[in-house]
Parts: sequence; C-alpha cells; structure tokens
Amino acid sequence: MIASFNADKPYDRFMKEQIAGDALEPVTSEGIVAASLLVCGSYDQAGNAQSNAVQRATSREEEMEDLVSVVGQTFLGLTINCARCHDHKFDPIPQTDYYRIKAVFDGVKHGERSIEDPAEARAREGRVAALKQQIADSQREARELETIGRNLAGSKRHDPPAVSGPVPFALWRFAGPTDVASLGELKGSAIVSDGVLALPKDGSYFQSAPLESDIHEKTLEAWVSLSDLAQGGGAAISIENSEGTQFDAIVFGEREQGKWTAGSDGFQRTANLSADVETTPIGGLIHMAIVYRDDNSVALFRNGEVYGKP
Repeated sequence: MIASFNADKPYDRFMKEQIAGDALEPVTSEGIVAASLLVCGSYDQAGNAQSNAVQRATSREEEMEDLVSVVGQTFLGLTINCARCHDHKFDPIPQTDYYRIKAVFDGVKHGERSIEDPAEARAREGRVAALKQQIADSQREARELETIGRNLAGSKRHDPPAVSGPVPFALWRFAGPTDVASLGELKGSAIVSDGVLALPKDGSYFQSAPLESDIHEKTLEAWVSLSDLAQGGGAAISIENSEGTQFDAIVFGEREQGKWTAGSDGFQRTANLSADVETTPIGGLIHMAIVYRDDNSVALFRNGEVYGKP
C-alpha cells in the first residue's frame, strides 16, 4: 500500500489489484502481493485440518465471512456481512447479494505461492540453469583431477619383487576392456576406467570366472577408493561358493559404521574389531588385506598395518 501511495497509483487500479491482482493482465509481482489481502484474515489451521467434514466446512464459512466483510467495508463502505443471515435491515442488500459476492471469492483459499511475475520466474530459472551448468562443469573437472591423481598414485606404486611372496592364485588389474573380458564380467552399472573398477550404483560388481579348485587358507587383498565414508555394507572383494551360501569378504561399514571387517555368511567368521574408523579422504586409495590362516585365525591389515586384533 505504501509503495502504491508513493507511486500515486490510481485508486481504481489499486482496488482492482487488492481484489484480483493475480488475475489482471499483465500479471505483475505487485498485483500478486496486493491480492494477498484476501487471505490476510484469520485462518483456523486446526479447524481446516479436522477429519470431520462439518467442522472443516464451519471453519471455511467463518473465513469467507471475514473475507466478504473486509471487501465490503473497505471498498463499498458497507457492512454487507449483516446480510449473511437475513436481508440487511438498513441498507438495500438482500441476502442473495451477500452470497453472490461470496461466490465470487469461493475459490480463494489460504496457501503459499511465489510473488514472481512470469518474466521474473523465467529469469530465475535461467540463473538456476546457469548455476547447475557451473556445478556440472566443476564436477567434471573434479573427476578429471581425481583420475589424474589416481594415475599419478598408481605410477608411484611399486609392485614387490616376484621372489618376495607367493604368486597370487587370482589377480585383477583391470588394465583395459580386453583384460576385463578375459577375467570375468561387469555387472549392473560397473565400469572400468583408467585401470580402475568403478561401482557407481548399488547392485554393481565384477564377477570373475569360476575358480578351478577349492580355496581354504587364503589372503583376500584389494585397493579400495570409497565414495562415502558413511555407507553401510558392500564388499570390496569376496570369494564364495557357486550358490552364494558360503563366502568370505572384505567389507566396509556392515557391522560398525566406518570400520572394516571380515564379512562372512551369517557372520560365522566375522567379529567386531577394536580398530579406528576410516578417515581417508573421499577418493583416496586404501589397501586392505585379510589373512585366513589354517589355524582358523582371521587377521586384517590396513595399508600394511595390523587392523584390530585377529
């Protein structure tokens, strides 16, 4: 109202905006704001939330009585709400006229809406689209930097001499598509990029070809890059029988959030460990190994250090 007064807005235009500002052409933010007069009265939130239809209707009628009386007294200078129950005793307003006026506003309901006009809304959508594009560009740049970092870290990683330990029974380096096809099959959304197996969604994994013999005493080993330190469950590597009923695995966050553990069927070879939670930054490489010895002990190692008590 103050802005309209300062702008010397004609009263007829001011009145139209107060009563139907959101329906006038062209639609303006001033008109949308002005029309809020119609819902500035009392609003019975509890009454409108009642499960009883009669109670809801009663609350609605009281709101409409307030709306009609405000319009009448403000713009007509008449207390037309007296005609709600009977013909007006002192002014020529029959009861039918009251309900005709009420019917005009019957579609007006309390709620929230944007005060932007169409041009402002389009401008905001343009700004949001530009920001989303900037975010996408930044995310792409971050992925490229992460790839460079992984490649650099991988180039500095030194494989131990062949004479330092036993030859792996099975080894997956994911050097390229040909290498992947010869070792097994990508499942779900799993992909291989820059020598790394990436599992971007739940249900993604790499399944190797069946092993040719049973495995008893063993070591499971994997280089892992986590995308979420708060995740629960999920194996970095597992070995299981063909039915999937018996397995051993390197698992993160399954029993205790943020901790590594030896996963197994029904937790038969699994125990909580008194060990630190994982703090490696997202995208950093972690080397995990679990040794299953023939004395039935299970020992975990993280980045070459003992992780918890066997």
